[in-house]
Amino acid sequence: SRSGTAELLAYVEINHQLSPSDGFVPGNENTVTFEVFNKGNVDIREAALSITLPEGLSLYNDSMMKDMGYIGTASRKKVSFSIYVSDKTESKNASIEVKFSGLDFENTELSTTKSFFIPVSGTGGGSLQKVAIEAINAPAQVEANKDFTLSFNVKNSGTAAVSDLLISVEPEEGLLNKSQAVFSEKSIGAGQSKNYTVTLFAKAGDSRNIPIKMKVESQGSSGQNVIQYTGVYVGGDGSGVKTPQLMVSNYNFGGEFVEAGSGFGLYLTLFNTSPKKLSNIKVKLDSGDGTFTPLGSSNSFYVDEIPAKSTYTKKIDLSVKPMAEQKTTPINVSMSYEDGSANGYTAEEVIAIPVMQ
Repeated sequence: SRSGTAELLAYVEINHQLSPSDGFVPGNENTVTFEVFNKGNVDIREAALSITLPEGLSLYNDSMMKDMGYIGTASRKKVSFSIYVSDKTESKNASIEVKFSGLDFENTELSTTKSFFIPVSGTGGGSLQKVAIEAINAPAQVEANKDFTLSFNVKNSGTAAVSDLLISVEPEEGLLNKSQAVFSEKSIGAGQSKNYTVTLFAKAGDSRNIPIKMKVESQGSSGQNVIQYTGVYVGGDGSGVKTPQLMVSNYNFGGEFVEAGSGFGLYLTLFNTSPKKLSNIKVKLDSGDGTFTPLGSSNSFYVDEIPAKSTYTKKIDLSVKPMAEQKTTPINVSMSYEDGSANGYTAEEVIAIPVMQ
């Protein structure tokens, strides 16, 4: 090619602007605008700009190539394309290739190609990062051979809808589902939440705390899920005599997730639900696979007593192993305690902490 052509090409600058400004979302409400700036010393005629889109993105009632006409020296011109994002597209940085062409004063063809990386908030893959299970409502203690109700919300705090979801409730042995426990949800819009209610039955057996797992899965992408735990204490054989119960009423780890290889403070709140004081309380934390390890202390602590209907909060400093898997990791909380007559009891709960690499 001619050296003049090479110089002209070097002086064509292409920039882009997005709407929404933070990236594309599923649907047809997306626009990308390209601005061509002729920084050379020769006018460009019959200018045109075309784009090539990756899988999952397509033009919405638009043409792949747009004429830009005449672009004089030191002049700018803009063209816009309407983009449709499939609701099956995963969240990613999508590569869009742009080709600019035109003619100089000697009718020599000029062309240059540039790639732009556009953030896409899809409803597949990692889109569940902004989905949470919250507003969990269940009794702290139930009698054996009785029904009770569990309700919770699934909230999408992201900027795009999530679709093709499967919401399920999975109690451990000792509890039975007596109503629908698996829900197929076509879509939950951005900033919206939906409520789900399940009726469970407490079987007779040893008095103990029984974990209940709530899970949100993306049916479009394997391995993507959100998990949260709660638990109820099932007392005795259904005779109506309640066992003094100590439970985890709240926990906080300082954000929406913890990072692998970092340290964080876990604030654990214990609640004495009984009308009497509980004492000689021992609490042990265990993540099972060693994802979390204590910093500067052991994985257990002791509380002298917690008054009736009162709470006690303890901070435990933990570290996350550097190669921890990116998922929601459960921590088993084992508790032993005594009532005012020195009768011994135990309880177990499960909390869950999302880990990100």
